[in-house]
Parts: sequence; C-alpha cells; structure tokens
Amino acid sequence: MGVRRATEDDLDVIVRLAAGQQVQPNRHIAYLGSDPESIRADIVAIEDWTAHTVVSVNTAGTIDGCLIGEVDADMGRCWWWGPFVDADDWAGTADGLYAAAPDAGMTPEQELAPDDRNLLTAEFASRHGFDPESASAVLTYTGPQFRSGDGAVGPAGEWKDEVAALHDLLFPGTHTTGRALVGTDDIRLVVVESEELRGYVAAEVHSDGSGYIDFLGVVPDKRGRGIGRRLVMAAVDALRERGATSVDLTVREDNHAARRLYSSLSFTEERLIRPYRKGFRLDQRSQS
Repeated sequence: MGVRRATEDDLDVIVRLAAGQQVQPNRHIAYLGSDPESIRADIVAIEDWTAHTVVSVNTAGTIDGCLIGEVDADMGRCWWWGPFVDADDWAGTADGLYAAAPDAGMTPEQELAPDDRNLLTAEFASRHGFDPESASAVLTYTGPQFRSGDGAVGPAGEWKDEVAALHDLLFPGTHTTGRALVGTDDIRLVVVESEELRGYVAAEVHSDGSGYIDFLGVVPDKRGRGIGRRLVMAAVDALRERGATSVDLTVREDNHAARRLYSSLSFTEERLIRPYRKGFRLDQRSQS
C-alpha cells in the first residue's frame, strides 16, 4: 500500500518489528536498544517521534518496515535507526522508506551504524551515498566488580570546564560536545594530579538497565601511566553502584593499545559496529 508517516497508534508494531530484528546480528543497528522496553523508551524520548518516523504498509494493511530518525537540529545531523524491514523485497522496501523520510532530504549530516554482519544495511548505505568508516568493537565487561577505592579518581565537579575542553580536543565532531558532556547528571569522573586534569571518563546507565562507558580521555602526554586503567575501573564500580546490569563500551577496531587495555580488564568483544556517514566524516585520531 506504500509508505506513510508513523502515528502514535503504530508504536507497538514498530517496537515489535525493531525488537525482532535487533537480536539478529545480520539485522542489528547501533544507537537503539535490543529489548522491547528499551526500544520503546528510546523512540518516545525523541521529541515528536512520529515526525521523524516512516512506516511501509503492505497490501494486507500490515506494517512491514520502519525507519526512524534521531535528529540533533543544532548539529544538523541525523542518526538513523533502521531500516527495519520484514518483507520479501528488503531492498525495495528500505529504499522506499528512505525516499519518504523527511529527515533524509532536510538533514545535511547523516549516519547509520549497523553490525558488520548486517550486509543488507551496508548495501543500503552504499546505494544512498553513505561512506563507510572504521568500525568500532562493542566490548562487554565480564569480570568482577573492581571496588578499586582509588582516591585519585573523583567526580568532575569543579573540573567540568577542563573536561569539556579536553573532550573537544580528543573527540572533535563526535555526537556529544564537551559542553553537553558535562551538562548532565550521568557519571563523570576525573584524575587530577598536581592541580591539573590528567584524564576523564564518561558513563551512564541506559533505559534497559545496561551500563555504558561512553568516553575515556587522557591528556596525550600523560598516557601510558595507568590513568586510563584507573578511570575504567572506577567507572565500572560507579555503574554497578547505580544498578547497572551490565557494562559495555566501544573502541575503534584499529586502536590496538586501547583494546589490549580493555582485554586486560576483562572486557570481551561482542560485535563490530561500522558507521556509514553522509555529508561529514569524523576525525579518526580520537582515542577510543
């Protein structure tokens, strides 16, 4: 029957469709939860989510595809969730969704990030002018709680301005600016020595109860001294104290030093996520 804008009444069907595909490595995409409740929470957290979501309806009147845009108007960037398609003509349905999505024509910078085994979405990205960049490994913590008790690690507190500046230096153009990073109640921990910031870690508990270490940054000329290790240990502790049921992080596939660090701290690889970007590229020199 075609593609149309989503309505509030479509939410349950969209959640079931996305949840059924998120658990499959060859259909999985990043930036969205995997279980129905977290997917629902992520979708409704988008302001006026129906304005950024399109659905395809088959001849039986059933929704068999959806594409959701998460837009940051200040950045002029859209992160795509999907396409999620349960139709024989996957490519044709996905292309129709993208053609009808309002954010596809209005947002200058766009990104989608499928599991590296999700070849259909990779081919979809190529057809629509998205360029692949280096993948990131999703790592899951499998060790005991650290209970590090490291007095050198503490809350960002009065060091927020310095954390914001270091973040923008290490992670230019990423999805979170330094000012936004320090402007939340999520976990922000720092190491300070001789009254100077040496490094920081940013972590949060997601709506599904999982913990996520989002950023780890160490002043470039202070690396190799165990600062990153101490920050990660403290972040795992802090996430567990906030009730996190698991702890994950991502690291570039070619960042071998960081991957050795995380492996030594009992993080194991779950999947590779490859971003496809249109209208922009990110500086690949960032730390993690």
